[in-house]
Amino acid sequence: MNLENMKLDKSAKTPLYLQLKEFILKGIWNKELVPGDLLPSESIIAQTLGISKATVRQCMGELSNEGYIEKKRNRGTIILDRKLNIGYSSDIGDFSERIKELGMVPKTELLGLSVETGTKKITQMLNAEEGTKIIHLTRLRYADHLPIVYIDSFLPYEGNRFVLGHDLETESLYAILDQEPGSQICRVVRTVFASEALPEIAEKFHVRSGCAMLTVETSAYNKSGEIVEYSVSYSPNARNQYTFTLNR
Repeated sequence: MNLENMKLDKSAKTPLYLQLKEFILKGIWNKELVPGDLLPSESIIAQTLGISKATVRQCMGELSNEGYIEKKRNRGTIILDRKLNIGYSSDIGDFSERIKELGMVPKTELLGLSVETGTKKITQMLNAEEGTKIIHLTRLRYADHLPIVYIDSFLPYEGNRFVLGHDLETESLYAILDQEPGSQICRVVRTVFASEALPEIAEKFHVRSGCAMLTVETSAYNKSGEIVEYSVSYSPNARNQYTFTLNR
């Protein structure tokens, strides 16, 4: 990071720590700073820019809390994997297309596909009787070979068994469902909350068990208002963020 190129406006309304934060974030998004890069020490940054160490510390604290940097003992402050903004809008979009819009290459790894007897919770979420057959689909989604979303999807077996004959690594699930009028997704309801990574999920992301996860529950409905899919997705908090766009 070339601090000599940074000019802080001490007369501006924007606090100095936010100006410094914006400068570092631009470096991350422009790939001038890449995962593993070391930042100068707080003392050097403060001295070079003519600001207090408290100002630098406040900036670094926010970047750390948001998962952009991490202080490593005996190493210094390093840049972490940059966050992806997997935005949700009022349109039902395709995950792969969103990743392409971010200038990255999408990939899906199929971790599991089976027909099971639904548990009480899953059948309740699918508005079905306990013990009903369901399709259980587990996938890991990537952007530029970086695992970013782990998804467990559940669908009623009756009416959706045609899904089993498709390549779920190369085909979009919603595009497959669109082929059948009774399974076409017309409305989704999403709930976002924080959870802790279970060991089997943490392993896929190469993070420690119990670390913070952004968790999204999705219920998808057809035009008749019947639920077609219930899913739960997990993303490392330090790797992803979600923006929701609502139109009026």
